[in-house]
Amino acid sequence: MTTSQRTPQLLKTSSGLPELDSCVQCGLCLPVCPPYAIDRRETENPRGRISALRAVEEEHAPLTPPLASGLDHCLVCRACESACPAGISMETLITRHRSKSAHRTNSLASRLERFFLEECISQPRRVQLMSHLLSVTSPILRRIPGLEIPSKHRIRQRPLPKRMLPSTRERGRVTVMRGCIADHWFREETRAAGALLALAGFHVEFRSAGCCGALHRHAGLEHSAAELARNRARDLLKGSASPSEPPDHIVIESAGCAASLLHPIVEDPALQEVAARVTDTASLLTRCEMPEPTRPFADPIAFFPPCHQQHGTEAHQRATVSSTRELLERVAPGALVTLPGEQYCCGAAGTYMLRERTKSQAIGKLALERWEQVGRPHIATGNPGCLLRWESLIQGSGARALHPVVIAAHGWGLTHDR
Repeated sequence: MTTSQRTPQLLKTSSGLPELDSCVQCGLCLPVCPPYAIDRRETENPRGRISALRAVEEEHAPLTPPLASGLDHCLVCRACESACPAGISMETLITRHRSKSAHRTNSLASRLERFFLEECISQPRRVQLMSHLLSVTSPILRRIPGLEIPSKHRIRQRPLPKRMLPSTRERGRVTVMRGCIADHWFREETRAAGALLALAGFHVEFRSAGCCGALHRHAGLEHSAAELARNRARDLLKGSASPSEPPDHIVIESAGCAASLLHPIVEDPALQEVAARVTDTASLLTRCEMPEPTRPFADPIAFFPPCHQQHGTEAHQRATVSSTRELLERVAPGALVTLPGEQYCCGAAGTYMLRERTKSQAIGKLALERWEQVGRPHIATGNPGCLLRWESLIQGSGARALHPVVIAAHGWGLTHDR
């Protein structure tokens, strides 16, 4: 038996952390762990990471570079949570670990990640400047091998209106979150969501742009994540018609942002009120009476559910996947194909694709191979990072990576083809 195959022994003392103590080392998480599929070492899978965390927590071993590397390589895709019979939350464990080590990690990649999160995307004006600089330098940057740059249409997008009025009898009021980077690179997706909701009879408002702290939380910057989430919650609960009356629904089309606001990192009444109202376009549309699509999407499409929507224990995320699939089947009848291994991460995982480029690209290559097995269809996925990753993977193939709301808006004749 090789070292990589040997199951680590359970430590006899208690770590005081229930998530760590619950692991029985069964190994059911190994087959679903993307980093372990690339490098089959024990430190590269959830079982090994839990053993490493227990050893460090109980001071049986120092946080050596190999152990730290294995923990850093975790995507927090949560696929292991779906496989775990004990219900262990790897997201909780890794976030806690990163919150302790975030300011002690001095690697260049970690410092750049912290600078990007703390000094750039937290500031809307700096995001705007960054997007402008990228539009100027992108022709040069695209020549660098392995560097994933947003396509031209993402960098230059039209401004959003402040609101969209319902096309039929009003069903209620919704606020659509614009986000931070998404407000510049995914504005057409936000516009498509608003147009669909207005068609369904909702009064749609677009609040000011800003970061919700999801990426900061992912990186272990919990204080910043909490403050940004509070600011975003206060803004989302406002309404231009009646500032004291919150909207009926808060629509978020970024799966990672939605998951973060659905499960607040701190106790806060505004965050709890937002969490009670968070939904997505597909979930609302599948509950409404809609006219028949006028322009059904005929080309083959493979639905790739974002990790935050299909893993974990929350029924809301699983319902979102079901609603999105139902919406796609309606606007693309007979066009959906099953993507092999759709439960596996594409390797984007927030800033992971920047911080762990080599590992991320290797995981992306496996996703590309699965896509090629089913004839290179278009990809439908509902998370900004996943869209950027798939656009990079399939560029030049003739296929496109599209948000489900863009496909749906096409089906009802609400968008123009690019």
